[in-house]
Amino acid sequence: MLSAYGEGNQFRTPGNADSLPASSLRLFASGVTGDVSIGFGTRTQFAAGYRGGYSYNNRYSELNGPSHTAWFELRTDPARHTVLTLGAQGESGLISDALFGPSYLLTVASRAQSPSELSDGILNATAVSQLDSAVDLAISAGRRRAGAAYATVSRSVSRRFTAHLRIGALRELHSYSRERLVAARYPNTTVTTADLDLAFSLSPRTRIHGTAGYVRSASRDYRSNWQTGGIGLERQFGRASFGSVQAGYMRLAEPGTSGFGTSSYTVAGAYGTTKRYHSLALLCRRGMGDLHGLGALSTTECNAAWSWTPPATGWRLAGSLGYERFGGGTLDALEAWVGQASAVRTLGRHFELSFTGVYLSYAASGLASVNRSALRIALAWRPDPERRR
Repeated sequence: MLSAYGEGNQFRTPGNADSLPASSLRLFASGVTGDVSIGFGTRTQFAAGYRGGYSYNNRYSELNGPSHTAWFELRTDPARHTVLTLGAQGESGLISDALFGPSYLLTVASRAQSPSELSDGILNATAVSQLDSAVDLAISAGRRRAGAAYATVSRSVSRRFTAHLRIGALRELHSYSRERLVAARYPNTTVTTADLDLAFSLSPRTRIHGTAGYVRSASRDYRSNWQTGGIGLERQFGRASFGSVQAGYMRLAEPGTSGFGTSSYTVAGAYGTTKRYHSLALLCRRGMGDLHGLGALSTTECNAAWSWTPPATGWRLAGSLGYERFGGGTLDALEAWVGQASAVRTLGRHFELSFTGVYLSYAASGLASVNRSALRIALAWRPDPERRR
């Protein structure tokens, strides 16, 4: 698919008595993007894709240039009742391209055809789901790089008992081009994760989960690791909806600390539905630790996504909302909101016109808050939907 777009951005700093005065900046840009993907296989399935683009504005040359995103996923059955999945995704370029892209939760909601697919995408998320979170988008400068890799093994021990093992790694470079102030305050971060989920079906509609996990977050200014253990309940409602709640214990350890470390709790809840032409996904969780290397002790995160694709109207509507709040430790308070709404109109067999609006809000103790609102209009050309051999 090839597309050309124009976008307008407005940056606002409300200001207060302890920081810089209020200010506002408007920026207009245009660009082109193209993406291609390939997939093949039956028992062993392989899929890969690439998206590239170039953006231009006449005010800030450092915000001109290319953007790249590449990904792949390999899925195979090495043994009976066992599925192995390997994958990776990398991004490099302007932050605006990531800002206008769909969130991980929106991608899951728009592709899911059943409650089981929706719950699997939400509850069994890989390291890629942490890319382009609200805080990640807020603290990154005009240019950044990020990447994630993961491996998962799913084993059906019996008709009722299933085990999922996931390991992953995430790397964030918040700035790499002439923005030393951003790089100094928000250091680059490396995160490694490993978790085990054991699911047992009490009935065709109800499952209980036992979970255990390990996370290590490291940056120039902050290093920590934390372990979790918990239990959860998942329930399907009717034919199109599901709900899930989880709770557990967390232990956070930092270099230089003595004793058992810091202990706390973790809670999470999720809901999803695929009724008729709508898909809705909600996820909220609270825990310890900091995936962005900022030194926070606690994290609160909520995400929502909605997709509507009626079959005969030629329209597709979607929206997403993300919120993250960090607190404690060396970081007093930091919170970020990101919201996106899009409408796509099909123009014949090969063309479509899209409108995407984005709002990003960021506030941290000791700094002036920053708000960004943007609108992108794009015309895309899509070749034949697919080719099979």
